[in-house]
Amino acid sequence: MTADSILRARPVFDWILLEHNGIVTNSNVYLLIQDEEFFTNCRHIRSIWAPIKECINILEAKSASLADCFVQMIKLAIAIFRLPSSNPFKASAIQIFNHRYLEFQHPAYLLCYFLHPYYRGLGLNDEGFRNAAITATTLWQNLGYSEQECRELLTQFRKYDQKLKPYDLSYDKNMDTPELWWSSIRSKPYYLRDLALRLFCIAVSQAGCERNFSVLKWIIGDRRTRLDVQKLEGISKIRSYYLASIKNELSYYGKHLDETELREVANTSAVGEIIALDDNDNDTNYLLLEENQEREGTQERTTLILEDIIDFTQPIFENAENVDNNTNEEINIDRNQYR
Repeated sequence: MTADSILRARPVFDWILLEHNGIVTNSNVYLLIQDEEFFTNCRHIRSIWAPIKECINILEAKSASLADCFVQMIKLAIAIFRLPSSNPFKASAIQIFNHRYLEFQHPAYLLCYFLHPYYRGLGLNDEGFRNAAITATTLWQNLGYSEQECRELLTQFRKYDQKLKPYDLSYDKNMDTPELWWSSIRSKPYYLRDLALRLFCIAVSQAGCERNFSVLKWIIGDRRTRLDVQKLEGISKIRSYYLASIKNELSYYGKHLDETELREVANTSAVGEIIALDDNDNDTNYLLLEENQEREGTQERTTLILEDIIDFTQPIFENAENVDNNTNEEINIDRNQYR
């Protein structure tokens, strides 16, 4: 957001330099807002951080799946991949991404991405398809199924990849869900369907649970240590209900109140104190850019690990859903500068 704010304010900076350059008394700031490379770096930083911000918002949702995790990894990797080689941030971004990817890497992410009816493994090369197939058969075997049943699963896996019946049904991302789509497969045996439903039932984030604990901690506090579980649960439910029904339940909604009236209403409201809650999730305050740390197995690489299984040069990744949020004007500036 900081980088985006700087870019949005650039016309103002240009106006100041042109009409009121005496206002800027700091020589370093004066030189900085004249530097085209500074704004170019801001655009590159924003293109990397935008998918990170989007990833955090998406993965905290209750409906998030392992496929969503992998999709966000792809979007971030593409943002880094598209950085020009002359960009000073690219090498560091690749190393940090590879380090973090290895920390969270699990074959189930790739498999769930492949089994998502909307993506169906878009961009996966032969190695990526093979890894997904091996993961599927391994998981199926670990669930206690025989070797013959694993072969049948692999056959269904290939049919799904080729969009053969019954896996040729369309998927509307605005109306369908992966669970609903896979539940509509009625062709026996249900091996691939059951495996997909198991994977899409996995909760990928503890954000909802952590948020509830933060609320409960605020309710108990240092002076409310004798609340029993039932009363604590009731208070929490009342809070959730009022916040979810705030437009219907609060009598002052839509009214124009002055400061005195607003304070009076807030003091008498059942949720007055709750609305003022400053929910600080300190546990989610992680720093992505850690300096001077050993990154085993990633220091020597000059390419992204995901490039081993995904071809980022395919036309499908030119879709607007995967590009950054630069305006057309800014994109043209970038292209003209690096031609």
